[in-house]
Amino acid sequence: MNRCMNVLKIVNSSLVVILASMFVGVVSAATTITIDGNFLDWIGVSQYDVAPNPIEPTGDVHGPSNNDLDLVDIHMTDDGSYIYIKYNVLGTMNEVTYKYEVFLDTDKSTSTGYRGPEGTWTWGADYMVENNGLYDYDDIGATDQSDWKWDITDGGFSRAIGSSNTVEMRIPRDTIGETGLTDDLKFAIRAVNDPQNPTNWDLYPEALYSFHFCYDNTPPVTTKIVGTPKYDSYVTSSTPITLSATDPGPCSSGVDKTYYRINGGGGIVYTGPFTLFDECSHTIDYYSVDNVGNEETIHSQTLYVDNSAPITTKIVGTPKYDSYVTSSTPITLSASDLGTCASGVDKIYYRINSGGGIVYTGPFTLFDECSHTIDYYSVDNVGNEETIHSQTLYVDNSAPIITKTVDPAAPDGCNGWYVSVITISLSATDPDPHPSGVGYTEVDLDGSGWVEGTWVCIGEDGKHTLQYRSVDNVENVEDTHTQNYKLDKANPTITKDNPSDGDYVCGTVTISGSAYDAPDSDSGSGIDYIQINIDGSDVYTYVPLPNPAYGTVPFSYDWDTTGYPDGSSHSITAKADDDAGRSASPDVENVVVNNKKADLSASLSADSPVNSGDTFNVKMTVSNAAGSATANNVAPSSLSVNTLTGDASVSSCGGHSPNSANIPGGSSQDFTWTCTASGERGHT
Repeated sequence: MNRCMNVLKIVNSSLVVILASMFVGVVSAATTITIDGNFLDWIGVSQYDVAPNPIEPTGDVHGPSNNDLDLVDIHMTDDGSYIYIKYNVLGTMNEVTYKYEVFLDTDKSTSTGYRGPEGTWTWGADYMVENNGLYDYDDIGATDQSDWKWDITDGGFSRAIGSSNTVEMRIPRDTIGETGLTDDLKFAIRAVNDPQNPTNWDLYPEALYSFHFCYDNTPPVTTKIVGTPKYDSYVTSSTPITLSATDPGPCSSGVDKTYYRINGGGGIVYTGPFTLFDECSHTIDYYSVDNVGNEETIHSQTLYVDNSAPITTKIVGTPKYDSYVTSSTPITLSASDLGTCASGVDKIYYRINSGGGIVYTGPFTLFDECSHTIDYYSVDNVGNEETIHSQTLYVDNSAPIITKTVDPAAPDGCNGWYVSVITISLSATDPDPHPSGVGYTEVDLDGSGWVEGTWVCIGEDGKHTLQYRSVDNVENVEDTHTQNYKLDKANPTITKDNPSDGDYVCGTVTISGSAYDAPDSDSGSGIDYIQINIDGSDVYTYVPLPNPAYGTVPFSYDWDTTGYPDGSSHSITAKADDDAGRSASPDVENVVVNNKKADLSASLSADSPVNSGDTFNVKMTVSNAAGSATANNVAPSSLSVNTLTGDASVSSCGGHSPNSANIPGGSSQDFTWTCTASGERGHT
């Protein structure tokens, strides 16, 4: 019940208090009042106060004090079809002497209805209950609004008195035109000795009331708020679930209770936020009931409790060895959300060396060549955080370093040539600060392809190119080393063609021959020079061009023997060195100088053949006069046979024997040819 305002009005020079008040009655169609004089069913219906106090035995009756006219309270309600009014007087209701009236203003217009004995009321009463009758004001028949013109109109009206001073009544709403679910009805109650010319009355409570008819047929509306953490239909066991209800509509009776249940269990009266426990799906049913029993349709929602944190997997790509990586090694994080009701992974976080957290978006790498501690974890869509994982990785960006040992330590030949088998030993180390260790060493000899190894043997003559490098365990590759080696283990050879051993020489003798080392530069070092030595003294050095020379290298030297005593013996040595400093085995011949002239004479004799086909000898005798120098290498140069008679001829002659001879002074030498005759007999 609300009192809205007080208005003072002067009527007939008397002070009459007109109290305008508003009472908002909220009922439901279930409200039932039985008109039987028993007032127990009025318990709980709001009471209108009298003015200025709930009960005033005296002081509010106009005219002589009269308890039978002294109205003390009023109750009013309705059930949608009827308006129910109950009031009582301080004394005893005396309907023989007094009129007990209820005035109803249904159209809220001052231009219609009864406005009091002087027509000065600020409102017009369209209907009136007087004692046991319901009346309709006759606006047409009345001369003015102070004219007492009423027509009886029962239409389901009923009234009962109980306890001699209390009355209850029921007024059909459709009879008085009040049928809306929400409407305002102005009313006042009067006890009076004379309705038209009152001299003694009580206008309860000297006021005009408005009763607001309002029917609450609308159920409450419950709002469910799922707190955080929350993602879609996923929550955790710490997520608060709040239910709040409002009773909508213009005639709200207010929310009485909100109920919920979980997974079809027993109903629970909502008293505050609740949570869900087991990690599974939970169906929540909830609804509210208002104060007049309107029940909301049950709402349902299924929520999924995810209390399990994700699990993050870290994959360290390649190159990788144990805990060692390089700055090109990709590190990949992936996460999966576990549990029976997984909400899914929201984000993956990582940090390096206690730095700021980074949201993982894709593979990352580590830079500085040092140790790096990676912390990482994932969070799912409802905020479950994984325990932080940590791993320390060591970045090794430095390639190994090879130490090479060669045997012989330096070329043991000339001009950078080795003349003995070359062995190369390789040893590698991986440098600080975080060495992953040497993985392997590999070599490539003469482009034959890379093979693992730390030892190389070069035994084939020629020029060779060795490449070598090491790789550590995280595939850092050392810059390729290249080393060239030249090996020539074979001595050159030399052959002297002239003179021959034991020859007698005279005049200028051409000493000639050839040397050989290798066919080309890939096979050996080549001939560097050739020397002629006579009697232990070098007399000639031949340097071929281009130098060194490959293949067969001829040489010649003209030796003048005229300065040497006749009959003296001399050694002629030819030697050759290759570019590697290796020497050919010397070719040595011993000769005798004889520059005296021989005194030669020759005579011929021949056998006479008899028949064709006979063989015959032709002999040439060469004589060297006594005291002459030995004639060396004497040999006939040709033989010509001529026929003197007949048809005789020579078909053929063989070579002479011996082929050549040295003829000392005072000696002779026969040279003999064997010939074959042909044709007739004759003389040769």
